Amino acid sequence: MAGMRRGYEWAWAGLWSTLFAALFVSIRRSEYCAQVLYPDSRFWFVGVAVWVPLFLFFALPNRGRLFLISALYIVYLAVGHADSVPAAGVEARAIRELREMTGAVVAAGKQHPQTGFPDELPQKPSKYLRGRYTLAYRPSRSQPGGPADRFVIELTSPWRNCGLIRSFTATEDGKIHFTLQDRPATRADELLE
Repeated sequence: MAGMRRGYEWAWAGLWSTLFAALFVSIRRSEYCAQVLYPDSRFWFVGVAVWVPLFLFFALPNRGRLFLISALYIVYLAVGHADSVPAAGVEARAIRELREMTGAVVAAGKQHPQTGFPDELPQKPSKYLRGRYTLAYRPSRSQPGGPADRFVIELTSPWRNCGLIRSFTATEDGKIHFTLQDRPATRADELLE
């Protein structure tokens, strides 16, 4: 009878911890900028990291709960405070992809010197990038009727209120310019190093 009662308690602990963890993760996911700044894998990690202590809390008797809370508090003090700048990760990924697209356009232009740079991007941006930036590709010609010998690839963020405040522009020479203003970057803006 005692073993059956214990199994019943574990089931209730699993149910309540799952409900509270799901509620916590759904609240975090519903934040305005969460879908832009964080990948889905982070929400799974947070869900599991919340579920395990909750499960133990609901499953353990009072003395075990006191020990669990004490242990979690010691871990919390040992870990300390960590500043997180999730926008930096998004911008770094955008810059990497912008460099790849620039390389693809330059390579396509070298393959077709009579026509110059292509009219459309040979490498399409990822779904991740398209969800976070507005992309514009503009080839141009220095001589009318001549080959396209210049281009810009512009990444402009519509999510400035979420921390993605930089706009980037790559040019045919491989340089990337950026601005903090709410507009596409130009060749006259500061260079990214």
